[in-house]
Amino acid sequence: MSLFSAAVAQAAALPLPGLLTPAVLAHRSVVIVAAGGRDLVWPQDRIASALLQRSGGRSVHPLTHGCEPGADQAIGRGAHQLGWPVQSL
Repeated sequence: MSLFSAAVAQAAALPLPGLLTPAVLAHRSVVIVAAGGRDLVWPQDRIASALLQRSGGRSVHPLTHGCEPGADQAIGRGAHQLGWPVQSL
């Protein structure tokens, strides 16, 4: 199992206290708006894992970011890695 696969599996297994039940989540999607600083140094796999965790297993339609160098573009690449639609502003 690759590092990315292990990270995705771990993120998917995290409990999401206080959120909707998995049965309800399966029928909902989410729009994610992401931004950050220019000095983000996380590895790409960590970014993708964090995005997957934040989505709570829901479909993402789309992830939107500011297209600036650093966190914005790294987050966009992480979303592409997960196969999510990405919109940059």
